[in-house]
Amino acid sequence: MPTKATVLTWDTENARNLATLAHYGQQDKGGGQYIFHPLAVGKGVHRYAERFRRPDGSFDDYALEVAEQVGYLHDVLEDTAFTYDMLLQLGVPLGVVQRVDVLTHRDGETNEQYMRRVVAEGDFIVHVVKHSDLDHNTNESRLGRLDEKTQERLVRKYTRSRAILDGAA
Repeated sequence: MPTKATVLTWDTENARNLATLAHYGQQDKGGGQYIFHPLAVGKGVHRYAERFRRPDGSFDDYALEVAEQVGYLHDVLEDTAFTYDMLLQLGVPLGVVQRVDVLTHRDGETNEQYMRRVVAEGDFIVHVVKHSDLDHNTNESRLGRLDEKTQERLVRKYTRSRAILDGAA
């Protein structure tokens, strides 16, 4: 019989693997594998690395790792059968699950209401992940696979979303 408790650790690789499993077989609006979107969002948070610098100049590696995990998982509650409780049962840290929940659209919520709720949360990790999400959603190569009418609609939507996120609206 073991004398020490086994402690399971959660890391960024676990988040990436869970996102890959959760989004298995899903396609994006352009017909590509959907998993490439959450993977790009997770990696994309590194473009905002300077936001993770502390006032003393040191770097908050832990917060950046949490942001990457949230990026990978940001659409799991919204677009898959996984639930908040299931993520917790799988060992996803509460802080990651809570942030994924903030980034999840609610039934009946307009995009404007959603973005204002995300901003009102005041969590800089959530804001960084949402910036990364918008970056990938407005990527020209990704939008270019869509018809012109859909492109125009999404550009308007994401431009408005970024304005709200940046406090300009």
